[in-house]
Amino acid sequence: MKEGTVKMVQLKEGGKVYTRTVGEGFPILLLHGGPGANHICFEIFEKYIDLKKFSLIYYDQLGSAHSDKITDESLLTFTRFVDEVEQVRAALGLERFILLGHSWGGMLCIDYALKYEKEGHLAGLVISNMVDSGKHYLEYLDHVRKINLTPEEYDYMTEIEAAGKESDAHYQELVEKLNCACLCRLEVQPDFLSLPNVPDKKVYHHFQGDNEFVVTGDMLYWDRSADMGEIHTRTLCIGARYDTMNPDIMLKMGEELRDGYTYICPDGSHLCFWDDSEHYFQALNEFIGTLDQ
Repeated sequence: MKEGTVKMVQLKEGGKVYTRTVGEGFPILLLHGGPGANHICFEIFEKYIDLKKFSLIYYDQLGSAHSDKITDESLLTFTRFVDEVEQVRAALGLERFILLGHSWGGMLCIDYALKYEKEGHLAGLVISNMVDSGKHYLEYLDHVRKINLTPEEYDYMTEIEAAGKESDAHYQELVEKLNCACLCRLEVQPDFLSLPNVPDKKVYHHFQGDNEFVVTGDMLYWDRSADMGEIHTRTLCIGARYDTMNPDIMLKMGEELRDGYTYICPDGSHLCFWDDSEHYFQALNEFIGTLDQ
């Protein structure tokens, strides 16, 4: 991990967010998932991205890791998080940049492009491991459960959730079983997955719910399935065979974009830049190499 240059960005709504830039070249601003996780998952990019041609801008969203916590729950909106990205762009002086978002960060990518691409700052967009609506996400989770759990385990999870007893020990064991099948398939899990207080519970529960295999928060009502054709920025949608996000929906998104396409990592899951790095970064490097800087 390179040390890089740290800058705290003051937000107009209050609070500061952490950014750190490594590399010397054209900027790639990275939006982490969670929601409420942090930038650490992206540090693997330093092994695969040419840091003389590109620079990586790590950024912890408000409420996450090195950034200030959220005390005012009225700030927990999609619109505010998207506007936060624009404030970070402006504060860092990014007149032309690539925006890459993973999972929840992919949602922010889509909304950012729909609202701000007309300003002319986006050179490229990477929607990593995210479909076009909360409804599509939730529907595919049922499929994911059925193919990775026994019928008895599937029924048990459903019963526990109906009773609101997600802290149940066996339920948590089944969540971990699904995590290992669909979140990250490495035998030795990356350290950042076991960091304490990650993701931030207030942010995560508001938007997602209890875990990666339920959607009970505001993400459920997010829907851009009719809007992908409104994005003009050159875009790569990148997913994975074993992801919690439906590869078929991601392929459809690539077809609907004005100037975009989809790549599905054949051996990866939700964190395919970790468990299928070879394919992920081959696709990513080919894409960013085509962009007008």
